[in-house]
Amino acid sequence: MGTPRSNVNRWVYENADPVAEAVWQIRDGLKAINPDAAKEFIQLYLNAPPADREQP
Repeated sequence: MGTPRSNVNRWVYENADPVAEAVWQIRDGLKAINPDAAKEFIQLYLNAPPADREQP
């Protein structure tokens, strides 16, 4: 991705959020190695409930 370690560190420690383009690049990278992890990443990033969880 060409992202500096310092930026990743800020994301991990929630001092900053990645730009939208980086989010999709992370998702695409995860999708290549683990499609389920890519889905979970997007759900967690968007703070969205899993699709299979029932809504009240």
